Amino acid sequence: MKERGLSSGYIFLNRFGNRITTRGMPNSLNILLKSMASIGMWFIHILSATRFAKNFLDRFNDLALLADLMGHESIETTRIYLRRTASEQQKIVDKVVIGKVTSDLRSVFIYTSKAF
Repeated sequence: MKERGLSSGYIFLNRFGNRITTRGMPNSLNILLKSMASIGMWFIHILSATRFAKNFLDRFNDLALLADLMGHESIETTRIYLRRTASEQQKIVDKVVIGKVTSDLRSVFIYTSKAF
């Protein structure tokens, strides 16, 4: 945007210069991917499978069932779709650390309350 001298606006534009719609984004991705014959529709499959796998595991925490649902003979194959990005990993660590700190503070509060 800085290159265009803009301070705000849409990042993804269609061929007419308007904002791209939710319907236009998948269409644009498919057109791009079809032009990349070596990747093709596998990219869309991987994105969809990754989202499904992460959401399923977050909600049900059953890796064996997830592997069965995805048709994988090995859980190791399923784990490929469960890799976390650096920002996802950081959020998880933050939850653990903040949860531990909150829990520790609660324990201290309960202990000191009993002392009085």
